[in-house]
Amino acid sequence: MVELLSQGILEGKQVLIKGYSSANSQSIRNRLVEPVCFTENYDAISAFEIESMENKYFNIERMRDVEVTNKAHKHGDLHAYYKPDIFGFQGKNMQKEIEWNMSLRASLLLKEEYPMSAGFIHHNPKDDRYHFKAEVQSFKAPARFVLGFTEEIKVTGSKEFVKHLNKNNK
Repeated sequence: MVELLSQGILEGKQVLIKGYSSANSQSIRNRLVEPVCFTENYDAISAFEIESMENKYFNIERMRDVEVTNKAHKHGDLHAYYKPDIFGFQGKNMQKEIEWNMSLRASLLLKEEYPMSAGFIHHNPKDDRYHFKAEVQSFKAPARFVLGFTEEIKVTGSKEFVKHLNKNNK
């Protein structure tokens, strides 16, 4: 599938992603896209989705199949690639700050679930805790993670993130 998506990028062709499992819409359906580029580790592709007229990320593992069409890109002027944050959200501004201290267990699971977080986790030998601080596009994924470890994570830093957590923990 990576080869076919690469072909779509190189040839400027629209690609039909067959049987895409979406976590957002909770559906499995075909998506017609204009592929733009891969993420750094080739686990997702940034593409312009024709139906929604939006730039989105599509995880390779959620695709059943891929077909390169004979249709050329028609919306190149709308293509945009914004490097995703460590939780996979893309956007123009990484201005939301998150920060917390956590247990070894929480730090290991954070790295497993979100591998790009590893460079933002630092061990503090004084209290044997792990400090995490990063800027993100959205509070959604980090909030879900923190709310799953309320006994092992102490949020510090951003009042905006704490407010978001309180709102979503009701």
